[in-house]
Amino acid sequence: MHTPGPHRTRPLAALALALVVIALSAASCGSGSHAQSPQPLPDAQQVLRDALFTDYVNPESKPDVATYDPVMATDPASTAIATLIYPSLVTLDSQLTMRPWAAQSMDVSSNGLTITFHLRSGMHFSDGEPIDATAFALSLNRALDPCVHAPDAWYLYPIANAYAFNHETCAAPREHVAAGPIATLVGPGQPLNPVDPLTLAVTLAQPSMRVLTALTAPIAFATPHALIVEYGDQWTAHLTDHGGFGGGLFALSRTVDGGGLRLIRNNAFWGAAPRLREIDYTLYSATETAWSAYQKGELDIGYPTSVVAAATTKSAAIKSTPVLQIAYLGLNWGQAPFTDQRLRQALALAIDKQSIATHQLAGLVIPTNHIVPQGMTAYNPALVGPDSSQGLAGNTSAAVNLARAFASSVCKGKFALCPAISLEVSTSDPAADVVAAEVARMWQAVAPGYPLTIKVEPAATFRQRISDGAAQFYLGEWTASYPDAYVALGRFAATTPGVSGSVNLLDANALLITGESEQDPTQRTRDEQAAEQLLVSDVAIIPLYQEQFFWQAPARVQNVAFDPLGQMSVYDTWPTVVMMSAG
Repeated sequence: MHTPGPHRTRPLAALALALVVIALSAASCGSGSHAQSPQPLPDAQQVLRDALFTDYVNPESKPDVATYDPVMATDPASTAIATLIYPSLVTLDSQLTMRPWAAQSMDVSSNGLTITFHLRSGMHFSDGEPIDATAFALSLNRALDPCVHAPDAWYLYPIANAYAFNHETCAAPREHVAAGPIATLVGPGQPLNPVDPLTLAVTLAQPSMRVLTALTAPIAFATPHALIVEYGDQWTAHLTDHGGFGGGLFALSRTVDGGGLRLIRNNAFWGAAPRLREIDYTLYSATETAWSAYQKGELDIGYPTSVVAAATTKSAAIKSTPVLQIAYLGLNWGQAPFTDQRLRQALALAIDKQSIATHQLAGLVIPTNHIVPQGMTAYNPALVGPDSSQGLAGNTSAAVNLARAFASSVCKGKFALCPAISLEVSTSDPAADVVAAEVARMWQAVAPGYPLTIKVEPAATFRQRISDGAAQFYLGEWTASYPDAYVALGRFAATTPGVSGSVNLLDANALLITGESEQDPTQRTRDEQAAEQLLVSDVAIIPLYQEQFFWQAPARVQNVAFDPLGQMSVYDTWPTVVMMSAG
């Protein structure tokens, strides 16, 4: 499960309070005929103060970046930093279109099984280590190493032998030695072949249209092999040993436990230098604290709380965009009562998603039946819910009939005798209590007396239970790591760890496998939409709403723009952000 984007706010339970009208005014740049137009500040003053949101806490119980290792980055704060300091073969622009990055071009063989990347010359990390074909091959191999346990390794399974290698037993964790027939994927004749320093040939198990987009995710970023060899699993603790380390637009210069971090312009970057010379991040666990800091002038970009966003008129400077994030109810198909389709469908149809979005969350979210969010490839506007309608207000009569049928055959006709349901929620989600309470109320209206309790858990415990497949029923949030429908749908397969893998709907999996190798984009979309419809009808999860992202930047910070991933693109946004004079 993924958490919200690095700068993304979530609906708050505080919306139950009276909304306060927030007056927002833009500072004047002067008046009269002698006012001067704002100009870029001198390079020494090109410093952006920004916020990162995290629910990870270090041993001193302070907010911190969960990891600086890109292969382990699944939370948005870690992903944001990794994207700025590590290079990728390809990246995304602000419209989520794939663009060449460290690779200046690529070729695909006629059978679709080999992708050859032609890298830019002269690239190196800030410590001088080359960023070449071998660097990317070793990094991809490490991401699949069974001793590393990278959570998103499955993104790379289209690579030949990747699945088999990743599922070998780790015989020697310190030495990263796997017990199996595949010792490495790197070398001549291997799936990851550095033909020469500027040419990397990647062989696939079968044609895959999604693998290129997957390479834009942190799991595929190049990491410094020499540093990893020298320091082993502790290598990220040495990134700032010599004044900073980076291989992308910026270098990590300084970290402060529980406080923040500093990125500086990477003078070793191969492309045009960003206009900013420095980004100073402060870490926050609460949106309210960050918004207060922005209002005090301590931050240069503001991320308003949901209360503020709800109380602000559309004409105000706060901007919003739908993001590729779905809040949903996860169900464990391996645990009763969710082994029964009737119960799953009854619960899905008992929930009035429109009411939750409008009343509990003040209209700040978009109610949905979709697993694939709006804005992603293969989004299906014709998708229907378990009752074959596009309604978002639930279907009480159908839910009652399904619940009674289940109780009649499983619970001797009495809801009180049915298998108990425990709805798990995380303390890190401020909307969890109000949404969970409303879900419980709606279910009791359909199945009076059914044993359902709400269990609030620390974020770490909550995530671990889902990852281990132990959670029965939970309120989760899924955020796309890369904008391909397969990443939204492919998690419901037997090869996926955790609760999601309990679904394993064979017909949907078959469609996804066919679609992944399909060379015709139109046919691939049809396959993915058909797979999603099966998953929604059979209730793989219960999608509730799609999140929106709110932010504000004053006139003195120009060219700020966030994409549907809740990020600023390293391709065409971060390089242009500039600090301006007051005018």
